[in-house]
Amino acid sequence: MKKIGFFQLNSCSGCMFAVLSSTIFLDLLKSADIRLFRLISDVQTEDQFDVVFIEGGVTRNEEAALLRRLWTEGAKIITLGSCAVLGGIMSHSPNMHIDPVNKFVDPYATLPGCPPPQQLLGNLLMSAIDGIEFKLPEKNVCSECPFAQDQTYDVEITSLNALHPPKSCFLSEGILCLGPITRAGCGARCIKGATPCDGCLGALDRNLPSALANLFSVLKVSDSIREYAAIAFRYQKPELKFK
Repeated sequence: MKKIGFFQLNSCSGCMFAVLSSTIFLDLLKSADIRLFRLISDVQTEDQFDVVFIEGGVTRNEEAALLRRLWTEGAKIITLGSCAVLGGIMSHSPNMHIDPVNKFVDPYATLPGCPPPQQLLGNLLMSAIDGIEFKLPEKNVCSECPFAQDQTYDVEITSLNALHPPKSCFLSEGILCLGPITRAGCGARCIKGATPCDGCLGALDRNLPSALANLFSVLKVSDSIREYAAIAFRYQKPELKFK
């Protein structure tokens, strides 16, 4: 049986609760030797792992050292959630410095999301059990959105929030939606729930700020939205500014 560990760095525990609520988790309990999972047990039976899931961003040297040690010992490191993969919303904190895991080690697999979508999470957990390669979707959220056929970039974008369930593409209603640049896999749940996509699954090229710059180049965006553009970097700290 594979020795598996679930590690939490600087995080809200949302991704770990998503693991616990996954329909695949019971299969994981039966098929793997879970040696560390603080949400279900304080006992760590052995400080050695075949596969480790990492939630949260890196804030301390001790956390970076832990990741390097796990990696050099041969553990397959799987980053779970937007904080571990992209840096996350807490990477914008003025009181601490937070980095994604891939700044310190090369992950075996990654799954962003806040929290990760259940279907993709189930596939990821099964890949840990069966040793099957896990791949993220290569399409954008628009490919799953029921309103994609109404998409237009001719309307000025003046709002970040929807006041009613969508009747057409949010962009066509003048509401900023990051579906065109965000990786698919969520089933467009937020959009179907009357909330524009905010990019929690990251961009297809894993650089959301650059993808947003490209999107803004083809959109008519109001000055108020451009001045408040940081909201669009919610899950990945920008390295550029819009003027």
